Amino acid sequence: MIQIASSDNIFTRLLFSAITNSEIKVTFMQNNSVQKAFSENLYDLYLLPSLEITHTNNLFVSQKIGIAFDGFLSPDFIYYSQSENLKKMNLIGDYSMNEVILPKVVFREVFAKEIEIEIEKNINPNENLIVCGNSNFKQNKFEKGDSLSELISNYLEAPYLKYIFVSKSKEPIVKINQFAEIVAEMEFDDIAKNKYFLEFSENELDIIKSEWNSIYFRLTDLEIDSFDEFRKIPFYYGLVDEMKEIAFI
Repeated sequence: MIQIASSDNIFTRLLFSAITNSEIKVTFMQNNSVQKAFSENLYDLYLLPSLEITHTNNLFVSQKIGIAFDGFLSPDFIYYSQSENLKKMNLIGDYSMNEVILPKVVFREVFAKEIEIEIEKNINPNENLIVCGNSNFKQNKFEKGDSLSELISNYLEAPYLKYIFVSKSKEPIVKINQFAEIVAEMEFDDIAKNKYFLEFSENELDIIKSEWNSIYFRLTDLEIDSFDEFRKIPFYYGLVDEMKEIAFI
């Protein structure tokens, strides 16, 4: 049996709703817990935010299955309250290295604005916020925000590969890749019947369905090439000393 540690949000749940197999056991957890499990090598395979592998060498990454975005749907949204004087954003929720690094780069390169990212525990409605995770999908909150994934994908001019399957050995990647064609044929109407989605409003499900074609679970060279470029960002900005070696399978 392959033991998988996965980030926990609507999109990772959608993916694993299609991957059901007696040889696979998935444990969903917060991003920081997935990263801790990954650093301690507690599981066989990990579905985690793509920049969380920045400090680890000799990894295997699936080039067939992951989660990429190029439209409004996103795990993370920006809510502006002081957009006329944008200097700082407070980061709350189930954040990862992606949300700590990429917004600063995108705002610098696209809008010529230097912003600071500060991690907060509580929501202050008078501050600019980046809210990460499922809390965006409570009471239709996300409709009032700007999609961080859309902003990043526009900057990359390619889909933004947010979640990747990664392992420290080759065999689990080979195993998960066997589900590539099943993932490619996912239909939202079938997956939305899963009990996990009963808590979502009809309006939320309608929006997700309308944006379904902007989410990619079956990866192509476009998503992989895009990821291979933006994972260099921490190196270019002096956040890591060297590029780590990974092997796409």
